[in-house]
Amino acid sequence: MVIGYLLFVICYLLGAANSPLPIPHSPFPRLNSPGPIPQAQISNLKSQISNRMTIYFYKVEDPYGCFSNFSQHGICINGQDWLTVEHYYQAQKFVGSADERLVAMIRAVPTPQAAAKLGRDPNHRVRPEWEAVKLPIMREAVKTKFLTHADIQAILLATGNLEIVENSPTDYYWGCGCDQTGQNYLGKILMSVRREISEGLAN
Repeated sequence: MVIGYLLFVICYLLGAANSPLPIPHSPFPRLNSPGPIPQAQISNLKSQISNRMTIYFYKVEDPYGCFSNFSQHGICINGQDWLTVEHYYQAQKFVGSADERLVAMIRAVPTPQAAAKLGRDPNHRVRPEWEAVKLPIMREAVKTKFLTHADIQAILLATGNLEIVENSPTDYYWGCGCDQTGQNYLGKILMSVRREISEGLAN
């Protein structure tokens, strides 16, 4: 709880001290930044969480839940709006496939859970090159999410250089699995996006 509170405060402080990267046009709402905050105060607060070596996330309602693909942060890619990253990612499985009708169906469902259920159905036929393109597709969606929403961009940047891990007990590809041996590709994408945004702010 203390870590979560400190991060919440830091997010608002960072909004004042560092303007986020230019945000692409999108209909989704964003938070306004507060007034100026002394840099020393920001540094002091950040130092209080510096001993946390790993940032774990999983469920939307838990700390760092905005890192989840199920978080309610819409994105706009190629002129189309998507309710969540999960909607976009699951729909891309069927672009150009025999089941391409599912793209529109997934985009229209009201929740990321429903999108995931449709996309993961083993009876549906995914595009033949899916395994080769799914990582860059996921990265594009995650990057767009954090460029679109300044509030969660601040949360991501506030994690500094800490490791980020999707603490999924069942997913050994995107997460770490129940025994922490998973490949954690979603965590790696988040850290890659964090580095790209941070470097862009520094230039």
